[in-house]
Amino acid sequence: MAAKIKIIVHDKGWNRIKDTLTQYQSAYTKVGFPTEKEPASGDQKTMADVSDIATFNEYGTKHIPARPFMSTSFKENKERTQQLIDVLYDRLLRGTITIPQALGLIGEFTADRIKEKIRAITTPPNKPSTIKRKMRKRTQFLSGTAPTKVLIDTGQMINSVTHVEVLQ
Repeated sequence: MAAKIKIIVHDKGWNRIKDTLTQYQSAYTKVGFPTEKEPASGDQKTMADVSDIATFNEYGTKHIPARPFMSTSFKENKERTQQLIDVLYDRLLRGTITIPQALGLIGEFTADRIKEKIRAITTPPNKPSTIKRKMRKRTQFLSGTAPTKVLIDTGQMINSVTHVEVLQ
């Protein structure tokens, strides 16, 4: 006589986790600047988008010294970002957060660190001609930013740091 075997599977969430990870296996968050065209300044007729302005400041140009804020922000916050990812991964496995929510939190964290870095940079200092121009415009006095503050003039760049979750 053959014995009957009954197998009972108690899925404690593995199938949900597997399905979620499969569904979003190519998802990511983009952090940076939109590429919509904005006037470079009120005095100029050319157009530059915010991502161009950020690139000019990050790497420098013939007339603008390099003031790396994105690359240094990423490097300085690598450990903190990994700690956040570890916590969020644990929450994903427990089912208390979704992948889009986790990516949003990573994007927000990273964007906030970039803004902090923009505010913190003080060197190289603005040229005297830049300080004069800022004083003429007086926008920095309305915003509370001194004319000697680097990387912040109208606030356009710092206010444009954003993140977008790409769910694939």
